[in-house]
Amino acid sequence: MVLTTSVVAFWGLRAGYWMVTEELPFSDMADFDRVARGIVTSFDFSWSPFWQTYTTPSLVTARALQIVLFGDSMTAWRIFQSALVFVALLWMALEIVRATGSRWLGIALVSMVALSKPSIFWSLKLSREGFHEALLYAVVAATLFAIRRPGYRSYALAGVVVTVTFLNKPNCVVFVPMVLALMLFGRWPREVAPLRVMAQRSAAYAIAISTLWSPWVARSMLIYGEPVPLSIQGPYTFLWSVGEVEVRLGDGTMVRTDVNRLQARADRDFPNDLAASRYASAIAGAWLVANWQALPAMAWTRVRESLRSRTIYLTKVPRDVLFGKPLDRLLLDKQVSTIAAGAAGLVVMPFLYGPGLAVLVCVAALSWVTAAALVPYPRMLEASIPLLLFGNVAWIVMGWRIWFHRPEAVVAKA
Repeated sequence: MVLTTSVVAFWGLRAGYWMVTEELPFSDMADFDRVARGIVTSFDFSWSPFWQTYTTPSLVTARALQIVLFGDSMTAWRIFQSALVFVALLWMALEIVRATGSRWLGIALVSMVALSKPSIFWSLKLSREGFHEALLYAVVAATLFAIRRPGYRSYALAGVVVTVTFLNKPNCVVFVPMVLALMLFGRWPREVAPLRVMAQRSAAYAIAISTLWSPWVARSMLIYGEPVPLSIQGPYTFLWSVGEVEVRLGDGTMVRTDVNRLQARADRDFPNDLAASRYASAIAGAWLVANWQALPAMAWTRVRESLRSRTIYLTKVPRDVLFGKPLDRLLLDKQVSTIAAGAAGLVVMPFLYGPGLAVLVCVAALSWVTAAALVPYPRMLEASIPLLLFGNVAWIVMGWRIWFHRPEAVVAKA
């Protein structure tokens, strides 16, 4: 009954939000839509004739696939994206139930995501955040599945999911070694496979990653004559976050510029976007060398701000008010206290249910911190919020265990 109610709430809240809120794609979202249409019409992943590898391909490919299968409308995208979140969520909940032996943990997870305000908010948009939420759940589910049923196919499946994830958000390339380590040692110390078997399974994982990744790299080889592993956007994103800079390059040249000027002149000053990106990388690198002592404090400030701020630059509709009172009061959202307690709870989970559950905190925290430390967008936390809030359940589990293992409770039962 509770699960059914949660499923109804998941779809009902999202459909209701779409009915009362309208926002056409703009800024980056409009660009994602335009690139997706280019993929459908001519299999062209270029941002523009000059910016050919400006962004990674997962989100635009998903949008293009949705257009081909279900038609060209934002409503179709919202249903498609939410269906991906829903399927990945159910898979993750099922794997958590099997890993812990507690069906209530799975029901709690589905309920919390169904009522998650950021999950509902991003379901409206063609953006990385909503799509990334689905991928985070899929990474957790695929990892737990491979721990439960280790083999070539499960490791290969995890490799596919991880690759789609870091081809959506490049900072998630850190998932590659993390997921492999968790799959190999998720049953430690009860069960560790022989080295030969571990090597074979790791090879299946690596082959799956390289098979899915290689077409994107091969595309860049055809365009530039050399590989671009992810995209050329990285240095521009970093320079946007620090504003105007004045640096001395390796040849002694002093440069004073900002990201807008660099991008505006790129097609005039460079033969292609890769050459332009290398120049921007040189400027970013010079800034990092000159300011390296300030980097830890800057990274910490950005991560902390992502916890505190609900400012979303990529929106024309309110992030805090979805339906109005009293319904908004029933929804779950980030607070510094609940996120901190939830993150600590996810750390506790492996001690309660085994080392494989470390995937929860690793996926939620790494996706958030590696992005927020580099880019001062509070939305870097958004996709991880439901997972971090779920971590609070660990404290309920601990309290339950402590209470029902008290000597007086045992006597009362007798």
